[in-house]
Amino acid sequence: MDRLLFRKLSVEQQIAVVVVTHDDTIGRLDSICRLRDGRLVSTTNNANGETIVFEASA
Repeated sequence: MDRLLFRKLSVEQQIAVVVVTHDDTIGRLDSICRLRDGRLVSTTNNANGETIVFEASA
């Protein structure tokens, strides 16, 4: 996967690039949304390191 190409497109065209993968070692991304069983469980903003964890509902 060419991360530099995605970064360039994102900046130059002012678009969001969504990458869906099972590989946690994908590299530097602006933010990461983690899903489990089709539900959002956490988001991480790599610019400031903030992680928000969502509680599982019964």
